[in-house]
Amino acid sequence: MSRTGSLAVAMAVLVGACGSNDSGDGPRLAEAATTTTDGATTTTTEATTTTSAAIEFVIGDRVETSRGNLLQVHGYEQPVASGNEFIEPDPGHEFAVVDVENCVGPDTESDLPLPVSSFDYVLQMPDNTRREPAVTSPAREPTFRTAQLFAPGECYRGFITFEIPIGQRPAFVIDTATAPPVRWAVD
Repeated sequence: MSRTGSLAVAMAVLVGACGSNDSGDGPRLAEAATTTTDGATTTTTEATTTTSAAIEFVIGDRVETSRGNLLQVHGYEQPVASGNEFIEPDPGHEFAVVDVENCVGPDTESDLPLPVSSFDYVLQMPDNTRREPAVTSPAREPTFRTAQLFAPGECYRGFITFEIPIGQRPAFVIDTATAPPVRWAVD
């Protein structure tokens, strides 16, 4: 095999091995949720229909990934007062929060818990720059924690805090852990 051919095969293997935690036909809009709560665990049953290959949704849409995970951005709010009187945003910035819910689907490759993180989410600004979650104290509780493990069928909801330049609003909330990434338009 030629040197170029060997390099192409090596790149294909590397790209295949570096896939994200979700793959397949892409996200689809979930319909008619029925939620049953038993103590601290929430089990969700969903009926779904596949939409086009579009990966853009609006805030409030509940999205099912190809692995059966359910993702929902319930809301976006800006400006938000600090949840800690000693923590303030950087000069020229204000806090914003995104209300997020993730449910780990039953269709996993193993029964091992899957990681869910607030750092899976970013805000895309109108100029296409991205803002990552703030590492300061949360502006609103309950906090969507930085890294948690959840078993299939478990759900978690909380707020993710961001620092945004005063007077600017993001165009999208993006979950970067899905393939392709899922984004919700901020109105």
